[in-house]
Parts: sequence; structure tokens; C-alpha cells
Amino acid sequence: MSIELQFCGFNSLWGRLIPWFTQGNFRLNGRNYAISHVDAVLPPWHPKAGDLLGAHHQAGLGGRPAGVQIRPATYGATCGMKDRVRVSVPATPAQSFAFYHFILSQVDKPYDTSAVEALVFGRLVCRDWRDWAAWYCSELMAEGCGQSAVFRRPIAAASDKVPPPMLFVALSTMSDIRPLEKLAA
Repeated sequence: MSIELQFCGFNSLWGRLIPWFTQGNFRLNGRNYAISHVDAVLPPWHPKAGDLLGAHHQAGLGGRPAGVQIRPATYGATCGMKDRVRVSVPATPAQSFAFYHFILSQVDKPYDTSAVEALVFGRLVCRDWRDWAAWYCSELMAEGCGQSAVFRRPIAAASDKVPPPMLFVALSTMSDIRPLEKLAA
């Protein structure tokens, strides 16, 4: 059993700035990837299996408002999604259920704009990335990994942020990673 996450980049201003500010440029199988976002792939038991759950700042993606939402698996075809990589995180059935139960309980929470401010201005922005009132994409997934005990210990760094590249690197030590084909527009 596993938890499926999809990391990606976007052809947009933020899609270029986030990897730059967070060292989010990776080389995988001889190809460059600029990671700026992560969604969870809904599991087979969910009615919307295969669709993506994540936090976005932009309203209208997949016909959904901004914030934590379930979006169609193909929503990226219309908004410049690129560099898609699937990460299969090993999990027991109980861990997988706890992870998805947690992130599903966060649907309709707002997007945490202070996370992007913290990427740019660092410690000048006082915030707690574990605050459940609003979510940044990778922080939602990191908290899900913590709530489900996929992470054996809490994230050790006294960090005010967990950007997508940081989560990708942490999960790469324990997960299968596979690049995906480009989305057809």
C-alpha cells in the first residue's frame, strides 16, 4: 500500500519563482524538473479516485475555487502544469487511511498566502506552517505525513515553511519516484 503524491511545476511567474527561492530544480533520469507544487492522488476507495487534492492560490483551476480542493486529474492541461513526477510513499493501510482522512478533512480550507511571503521574505514573516486554519500545498501533505505517522518523527527543523522541494527531498529517501508524460492540452 502507498500514498501517491504528484509533484509538478507551472509555466507561470510563481511556477518559476518558487523553485528559484527554494532550490526546487532537480535532475531526474537525465531531465530537468522545476518543482513548485504538490497534490495528493486520491486512492482507489475514494469516489473520485485518481483525482488530485491540493491547495492552490488560483481560483478556477479544474472549475474549483482557490484553497484546498479536489480537482480533476487533468486540471493541469489548461493551466501550464509541467514536470509532473509521481512519488509513491510506502505506507501501511492504517497510515494510508489516516493520511487521506486528514487531508480530506481539510477540503475547503483557504490557501495560506503567508507561506509564499515566507518563501520570499524568510523569517521576517512570522508563521507556523502547522496552523490548520489555511494551507500551502506541501505543508498540507507534510502535516498529513505527520498525522499518519508516515514520518516516524516530527520534522526536526524549526522551520517556518515546508516548500515542495523540501518535501520532495525528504520523501525521495523512502519512496519510488517516476516521471509522468506531458499533459495534452
